[in-house]
Amino acid sequence: MNSYNSQRQQYQDYTSQSSDSIDLQQYERQQFYSTPPMANSPIEPINQSYQQQQGYMPPPGQQSNYAGFNPSELGGAGAAGLCYIGFWLTGLLFLIFGNQKRLVRFHAMQSLLFFGGYTIMMIFLIKLIDMDLFLIKGFAIFALVMINIIMCVGWFVGVINAFQGKYTKLPIVGEIAESYVNGNIHLK
Repeated sequence: MNSYNSQRQQYQDYTSQSSDSIDLQQYERQQFYSTPPMANSPIEPINQSYQQQQGYMPPPGQQSNYAGFNPSELGGAGAAGLCYIGFWLTGLLFLIFGNQKRLVRFHAMQSLLFFGGYTIMMIFLIKLIDMDLFLIKGFAIFALVMINIIMCVGWFVGVINAFQGKYTKLPIVGEIAESYVNGNIHLK
């Protein structure tokens, strides 16, 4: 209790000297943040340069310099790369929600066409394999493997170039996507 009375006395002395009115919480906060650590204290001071801890809130009156992740910045390269992450579904979502950047619309349409075509071909080839015809089954399995390899290469090329902000056309679907972005093809 003696400690509390001495703090109360310091507060009263401080407010009587100060021309501005300061409440008790403000005074305690000021004392807490401005008090240097004791020399014999076993507790090490906290590294103040690391401020991006989970749940970190800057003290009142200070601004945080954390920018965060915004995929729509920098000409849309982040959003264009995200068009490939969920295969044809994310391409469709970026087209539906109408991003106005040309780069994003190009990669969204290219992703939709490339992976949509891949999905349709996979369904067709799996149906051929299920028919259990000797020559057709062997051809379908070979084609399935080749299409999967092509899909993986196309996915890597698309993602890497989209995140770099490049207009790299994949075979066949790249021309159609470019025509859509240029306004020659309209979706209804």
